[in-house]
Formats: sequence, structure tokens, C-alpha cells
Amino acid sequence: MKINRSLVIKFLFHVFLPLLIGLFVYVLYRPNVWITRYLNLGLDTQSNTENYSFITKWLIFSGPDFCWAYSFASLVFILNHSFKFMSHTAVFFFILLLTETSEVLQLLLKPNFTFSISDTVAILIACILSFLLNKKP
Repeated sequence: MKINRSLVIKFLFHVFLPLLIGLFVYVLYRPNVWITRYLNLGLDTQSNTENYSFITKWLIFSGPDFCWAYSFASLVFILNHSFKFMSHTAVFFFILLLTETSEVLQLLLKPNFTFSISDTVAILIACILSFLLNKKP
């Protein structure tokens, strides 16, 4: 099977890299997250976020959601271009519905998960950006 080099590069930059960046920010910069406690990483994540600027706080708390939503949306768009199961716009609305629903469901999963309007906006922006950047196969 011949592998399309541009497809591999697109996958690396639009799917894998955002996942890696989101994980990096989540593990290293978010205070007291479940993954660092579960893995017993011993990282000093109890930083004082009150002194951070608005943009820094947004990057730390909503940035990983942006990265993960962008990665997921890009993966689905890339698969859709390869197998063409729906129109590009229909896929966008499907992804948006799925990702925003997963954020809203966090209202029911308190206290382990936290719902945030900022996260819903980050997810919306990520889906729109992925929609625009992944239009052409």
C-alpha cells in the first residue's frame, strides 16, 4: 500500500502535534490535574495562577481543550476526505455537535470534571479553524 506523503504530513501537523501540545500544557502547567496525581509524576503544578494575565490563564485552562478539539476535528476531516462519507459542511456540524455536547455533559459529571464557557468558545474556534484549514484533501 502506497502512503501519501502529504497525508502523513497533514496528519502529523493537524492531528498529532495539537494532541501533544494539549497534553504538554495540561500535564505541565495546569494546577492539580488528575493525570499528574494518577501517574504520581510529582510535578509542582500548584502554581499561583491568580497572578497570570488573562491570555496566560486562557492558554493554560482552555488551550488543551482547543488543541484536542482541533485535533479531533482535523482527524475526522482528513478521514472524510479519504473516504467521503459526508459533505465537508455536514461533517463540521457533526463534529461541533459532538465536541460541544461532550463539554456540556461535564455539567453532570461534577466534581471530577468542570464545565466552562471559555472551553466551549475554545472548542468552537478550534472546529472553525480546522474546518477552514482542512477544506482541501
